[in-house]
Amino acid sequence: MLSKGLIDDLIIRYPELEDYFVLAEDVLIASDFREKKEDDEFWGISFLLSDLDSIQSFDYYRIDIKKRYNYINKEIKYSAFNPDEKRPELLNEFINAADTIRGILFNFVIDSSFVSIFNDSESERKKLKGLSRYKFNDYQKLELFSHLVGIVISSIKSKIVSLKWITDKDNLLNNPKRKKISYEYLFNTIDEYKGANNIMYEFIDPNLDSPDMILADLSNISDLIVGPMVDIYNQYLRDDIEITADGVSFPTATKFKAISYSEWFFSNYKNLKKVNYMTWFDPKSNQINFTEIHPKWDK
Repeated sequence: MLSKGLIDDLIIRYPELEDYFVLAEDVLIASDFREKKEDDEFWGISFLLSDLDSIQSFDYYRIDIKKRYNYINKEIKYSAFNPDEKRPELLNEFINAADTIRGILFNFVIDSSFVSIFNDSESERKKLKGLSRYKFNDYQKLELFSHLVGIVISSIKSKIVSLKWITDKDNLLNNPKRKKISYEYLFNTIDEYKGANNIMYEFIDPNLDSPDMILADLSNISDLIVGPMVDIYNQYLRDDIEITADGVSFPTATKFKAISYSEWFFSNYKNLKKVNYMTWFDPKSNQINFTEIHPKWDK
């Protein structure tokens, strides 16, 4: 299991986040993943921690935005924007709407040195019912995500009556059997961290989304960080170029966006707080390490 020290250290450094672990009784996790592609050094996991009360303002604003831009039946997601388009006003308005949510957006860029939180990952995977049939990278993604969510949920100080998981369509969920295996693994892992509890768990199927795509839009808040952040690291770390406080321009070698919005990754003066970590494995200490990602303040 992962150490809860990650959250303890976060609150020590940012005391204002302690109040964000006091939530309404109906807790929400909305997630998205960035797959590791061939020859890439990094992949990613992102999830929003909030509650049903705290997303009401976002729901109101996003419907208004989608109506005005004739986007009501479309997803607002990183890969959907025209690659030749400068930062679209639709995106500006959507991330401003997301910032009205009282919650924490946890974002993890994961180095390929990470394999598993277990010393013998293959044995662990094979002894778990159903998971032995997963491709290892799918199991790896589900395992790390579940344990990260576990330490976050176990740090909540208020009573939890229900916990709902929303995620984008993904290889973890590409058939009914896989959906059940995946959400049961997540919820069982949370129980390992949380201990005995009476939480009512619910997986909300992305295939049963509303016409205005509320489930997709909640998951795509995570997508709008984890996609470009992984792209930036895969492209820029090779050339020692860093994210700046004012954002970065994407080179044509990656998913080209003429002007990025990466300054949003670090803007924490509104309701939605973002926490960004590089995750890597240190073979000398045999430990998983988390290093906070900060922007470079000068170009």
